[in-house]
Amino acid sequence: VIDYTPHDNVAERLAKRFGAAIGEGAVRAAVRSRRALELGQVEAEVLPLLARALLAANQPALLVAQFGSVNLAEPLAAAQLKSAVAEAEATLGDLEAARNSLDSALRASPGFAPARVLRARVTAVAGDLAGALAQVNELLAGQPGDANGWVLKGDLLARLQGSGAEVRQAYQQALTGR
Repeated sequence: VIDYTPHDNVAERLAKRFGAAIGEGAVRAAVRSRRALELGQVEAEVLPLLARALLAANQPALLVAQFGSVNLAEPLAAAQLKSAVAEAEATLGDLEAARNSLDSALRASPGFAPARVLRARVTAVAGDLAGALAQVNELLAGQPGDANGWVLKGDLLARLQGSGAEVRQAYQQALTGR
């Protein structure tokens, strides 16, 4: 049980909630995050976690309905929340809304790799595999250690019928983190 007493320090409470999101299941994490909001925890600290929990609980429509129009002032929190909203919108098949949410996420935090990877995935789903590959290559040029970017690059190369060596190299880069 998480105790939200005033003398707790913020880092400890966030660590407890993060552990709840991973170890206790998505639904419980969502309930605990909502309780944290009721107890006055700062939205920028809680909403991104709650959004990820709703995604994990397979509730994309609820996520979009409740947080699609929410704008947070803190750049990283805004990027995390808008990226989760974009993922939910893409799951629901609304690629245009997903693109708009990703644009908001990247305006808030231009280097936020999860949003950049998701933007490339949305581009690929829309049928522009070469454009998606260009977006991933741009990401990896600036953030060569991004494993998700390398995995997506391998997936795109495989779909674009790149050489087996190129595909293996991308996946190997994902494993080594360089």
